[in-house]
Amino acid sequence: MKPSNKIKIACIIDQLGTGGTERQLKILIDNLDSSKFDISLFLLRGDKEHYLKPKNISISILNINKLASLDCFFKLLKLSYTLKKGKYQVIQTFFQDSTIIGVLSGKLSGINKVIISIRDMLFWAKPAELKIMQLMMKLSDKIVVNSKAVKQKIIPLCKNTSVQIIYNGIVTGKAFEKNNRAKEAIKKEFNLDNKPIVTLVSNYNRQVKRVDLLIEAVPHIIKVVPANFIIVGDGWMRESLEKRVKELNIEKYIKFTGLRNDVENILKGSDIALNTSDSEGFSNSVMEAMRAGL
Repeated sequence: MKPSNKIKIACIIDQLGTGGTERQLKILIDNLDSSKFDISLFLLRGDKEHYLKPKNISISILNINKLASLDCFFKLLKLSYTLKKGKYQVIQTFFQDSTIIGVLSGKLSGINKVIISIRDMLFWAKPAELKIMQLMMKLSDKIVVNSKAVKQKIIPLCKNTSVQIIYNGIVTGKAFEKNNRAKEAIKKEFNLDNKPIVTLVSNYNRQVKRVDLLIEAVPHIIKVVPANFIIVGDGWMRESLEKRVKELNIEKYIKFTGLRNDVENILKGSDIALNTSDSEGFSNSVMEAMRAGL
């Protein structure tokens, strides 16, 4: 069999979820030229059968749940062997845990192009975590960020490692623009009246997203401008958020949708979009709202 001239790339991510990074990864892999690149996706954990999984590529689950463990050490060695045997030439990582695994396995397997992605302002990093990330930055060959603000945050931490901005991408077109048909569908699904529809798209897994700010603001807003509020997303904080909505007696104004695969349809039927986050690198939800014309 004639050897392939394709560049072999291993993308490593913690798991497939519903966040902006996973969406950007799917856009990236789906749109790379398959005649030039042979891409494999490695998940530290989770389920490969996810609606955001990229098309037509190999997906492997490493079953790494705890980094500081003997089990992780052996699986790191196994991954390094897989990468070396598979003659991978490039590793690109996403998120903190996958960055540690990707950088170390890349060095062990002799891969000379290890790229790490940093897509936020490191709001989550405690001093010890920041030290570990600094080491990974120094051991990597390139750092890809998605905004000037993230680059300015990273440069003092990474010394001589090259930092390159690649902005988030998005598919555009009239199919994503707001329209009355979409609005009527939302009103019917959520039993809404004719008040303006205000939508927040966010996960409920990180306090930094500040979904609670919207909930605390609603009683004040509706005194001036009555409106319907849709909160799209899910996470471990949902129960406490819903409890607070009941305490404030504003259930009829706020609808929690849970996870949705059709966020663009909800935005197409909305009048206003919100982003309440305390920290963003390059907000996908803001881009998606702009695409809808909100």
